[in-house]
Amino acid sequence: MQNITIKKSELCAMTLFILIIMETAFENTPLQIYNLMVNRIFLLVEIVIFILFLAMEKYSKKIFLMLMGALLFFVVSYFVLNAAILVKMFMVSMVVKRIGIQRAFEIIFKFKAIMLCIIIFMALVGIIPNEYEQIEKGIGSTYGYGLGYTHPNRLASALCCILLCYIGWKKDQLRWKNIFWIGIVTILGYFITKCRTLLYCMTLFLIFYILYKTKFTKKFTNKITSIIGIVSVPLCIATSVMIPTLLLSSSGKLQQIVYGINLLFSRRFTHVEHMFMTYPVTLFGGLFETSMMEEMFGYSVVDNGYIRFLYQYGIIGLAVFGVISVICFSKIMKKKEYIWKVIFIIIAIEGLLENIYIDISLNLIVIFWSELLSMKKKGKIKNYDS
Repeated sequence: MQNITIKKSELCAMTLFILIIMETAFENTPLQIYNLMVNRIFLLVEIVIFILFLAMEKYSKKIFLMLMGALLFFVVSYFVLNAAILVKMFMVSMVVKRIGIQRAFEIIFKFKAIMLCIIIFMALVGIIPNEYEQIEKGIGSTYGYGLGYTHPNRLASALCCILLCYIGWKKDQLRWKNIFWIGIVTILGYFITKCRTLLYCMTLFLIFYILYKTKFTKKFTNKITSIIGIVSVPLCIATSVMIPTLLLSSSGKLQQIVYGINLLFSRRFTHVEHMFMTYPVTLFGGLFETSMMEEMFGYSVVDNGYIRFLYQYGIIGLAVFGVISVICFSKIMKKKEYIWKVIFIIIAIEGLLENIYIDISLNLIVIFWSELLSMKKKGKIKNYDS
């Protein structure tokens, strides 16, 4: 009976996980559905499946009520803030605990790789637009193709997500031939999109991988990634807030240094600075549209995941995001999962360069949040993490 319960529980978890991923199939493309009623129907179905999943798990009554209370809180936040990302992050982290991090990466990789091919094909045959846009690089501009995505950077983000999922899935089975093809896809993606974020993220992975595979640097690299990983999210949050603040208030040598850093980041912090000048930062967030910023500065896109999360979910929301992420990294570190540590660091850095945390289809850090859910259950249930 217990084995049957486990299988039903896993089936519910798998169904819910795939449904949430499927809902994001055409994210950042002209085919994305922006219908409130349709989105609410999807969310209702997902919540029903999630409640069934919780009922099948062997939680104590106390833990079950706590989880239902958390679910109710996130559902209420959806209606108050008109955004489902928090409730979906909660559900995803819960079900990934059942299906396993490695399997979750495998599912996302396979699904997103197929959808990427479909979207590119539709763009090439003219079903959807093949955007060719000017991209500001801070020291000039260039042009890149979106291949069905709304902007070349969105295509690059999708590619980066797919590659990271592939790496997270293969993990210890990665071989040099896999690394070679990751490099080829990265270079090809860069030449198509001209997005340096993709290049930076994959180059960072290759450096950490090569250092780890080198006998003389393996031990040191393992230690340094643990140190970097623990501070990565808090440091990126601090950088996201401090650099724009210093752009507003610094002078002299400090101002020159800050301007130089901003230039390296393609003037991304200038847009954050404009956001700080236009809107107040609040405890609970609630800012989803930036029309006032568009009117004042002629530009309203903020390519920083931490700042967008801050404005949508407030200081408290971002603080909770940071604390949970640090705790989960420490658990990955204790498991001695080197590849997952590197993926975590890359995602943390990517958040400085792209708006990925309010998009469930790109927010891979939530996959690791399942590590937080090591709550004791009634009976013994097999752990499916690899």
